[in-house]
Amino acid sequence: MGRRTESRVTKHGGDGPKSGAGISYADMLGLGVALAVAVVIPLLLGLWLGGLAGAQTFGVLAGVALGIVAAGCVLYLRLRRYW
Repeated sequence: MGRRTESRVTKHGGDGPKSGAGISYADMLGLGVALAVAVVIPLLLGLWLGGLAGAQTFGVLAGVALGIVAAGCVLYLRLRRYW
């Protein structure tokens, strides 16, 4: 009969690298969603506020800058347990 092998992917909320398995699929998916939200929400907010103020280009640039900073913070907070 076949031997049963365990997966090397950790479950979400596991010990991370301490178990030797690395980053789980759920962690990677959550990171991707968090990064997308961290960029898109400030971008849309800047677009909207820029339109209200009559300076849409400045609003978009400010939103992108804020989104990049927010994405960097999300990336740091999510991956610091693996360093």
